[in-house]
Amino acid sequence: MTRWLCAALLTLSTTAHPAELTVNDPQVAEASAAALVFMSRMKPQLKQALQSGPPAQALAVCAEVAPQIAAELSAETGWSVKRVSLRPRNPQAAADAWETEQLEAFDAAVAAGGNPGWAAAEVNGEVRFLAPQRVGGACLLCHGESIDADTAAALKRLYPEDRAIGYQPGQVRGAISLSTARRDPPVSP
Repeated sequence: MTRWLCAALLTLSTTAHPAELTVNDPQVAEASAAALVFMSRMKPQLKQALQSGPPAQALAVCAEVAPQIAAELSAETGWSVKRVSLRPRNPQAAADAWETEQLEAFDAAVAAGGNPGWAAAEVNGEVRFLAPQRVGGACLLCHGESIDADTAAALKRLYPEDRAIGYQPGQVRGAISLSTARRDPPVSP
């Protein structure tokens, strides 16, 4: 986890906003760590669900457990934590304007053969942070082009407006989005 955090802190996607935040901003480090915690709590539960049953059963982890983890992490950290996408499974996970701009930049980075890194900026008095979620092998079971019939039926039932399918390995499926009001660092006496 420490290696991932160091790699994340060394890679910064640029933003078109004049209030771009850098790796030296303490809130960027906080947000990056919170995004890592989200992923470290989510991944083992999803992996266990996939190992114990068909992909259709694992949908409950994304539908129920992920929002619970986001709510718990929001309460623990003071950040608003959520998942967003350009092609959301749940319409409530649609990216806003800033997130859309960053997700499009992530997609462009991947298309050019690069690493999307992360994005951070101060937007309208809020610190915004976005950590991309790329498609891995297990993701393809529910987000790929070839989804089994049971999973497709479960997706249609749970997410009638689902747009989160047809992905290829390595593409950016979405991101962990964090935001909070700007907090000035403590001043030494």
